[in-house]
Amino acid sequence: MEIQEKTKLLLDLRSKINGLMETMDVLKAERDSLQISIMGEMSELGFNSVKIGDTMVSKATRKTLQITDEKELMAELKEKGLNDYVREQIDKELWRGLSTKLAKEGQIYKGTEIKETEFISIRNVKKH
Repeated sequence: MEIQEKTKLLLDLRSKINGLMETMDVLKAERDSLQISIMGEMSELGFNSVKIGDTMVSKATRKTLQITDEKELMAELKEKGLNDYVREQIDKELWRGLSTKLAKEGQIYKGTEIKETEFISIRNVKKH
């Protein structure tokens, strides 16, 4: 297979994948909307569960702790001897921007190295 054929095949596969991802997003949004609607109707009717044929639909609650003050939580965890849950780390979001700039400039900080990754870039070339 020649490079032109492989490139056309790659473009076709990327297009199919993008189409499937868009379809998945639409299906997920539809699923979420139906779930919200069913939960609302169950609440209005005062039902915690409903049997439909062989299927049981039940309302469930999951409790999770959300961090509202990271410094305060870190202090309490340390105070309770839970040091394994606390560590100082680099902010990945901020680092991503700085590291891109430093790599382009060829700057290397202690504890870093420049890694080069090859990839294929494909752009549509508009004919005028």
